[in-house]
Amino acid sequence: MKEFNLIKTLSPQKKQRLIYWLYLTIIAFVLIFSLITIYAIHGIYSLWQYKTKYRNLKNTIAYEQTLLNEIKSFNDQHSILKKKLAKIDKFLHKPANPCHYLQIISSLIPEEVALTTYKQEKKSMQLEGHAFGMQQVIAFSQALKTTDVFDKIQLTSLTHQASNKSTHAPLRFVIKGTIKKNFILS
Repeated sequence: MKEFNLIKTLSPQKKQRLIYWLYLTIIAFVLIFSLITIYAIHGIYSLWQYKTKYRNLKNTIAYEQTLLNEIKSFNDQHSILKKKLAKIDKFLHKPANPCHYLQIISSLIPEEVALTTYKQEKKSMQLEGHAFGMQQVIAFSQALKTTDVFDKIQLTSLTHQASNKSTHAPLRFVIKGTIKKNFILS
């Protein structure tokens, strides 16, 4: 039996060219695949970096948000305390009750003078009492005039209590005045 070769054989030059193009195609494919792989790896690495930065920024924002909330609560507490301090200062420096005034008056009273009544209506006040000497009452009214608390102090009445008007009978006095608006306790 005879064999027939129906396939045309290539010349060695064509074989060489085909092998050259095959190698060139494989090298090009490997290079392109390497470039695509490098680009993909770079993209995945960049994505991982962005996710890490995003997570870190999210944690930082959450931490700063808690700090901001704490600062807001401290500011709220500060404003509440400031209001309370303003009320305390108001009560200390601009008293509405007569206790502070009575304390100042009692420190100025001489030993021979006794107060019987203290009347206060808004900014006007009236002191009534008795004393054994006119000099003590005048000294007391002068002491009230020298304070920073009272203004327009006047001795409006000075009379004997007893009907015989002896020198040992107590004198009844009335002192009127006003309380200064800008009075500040020290």
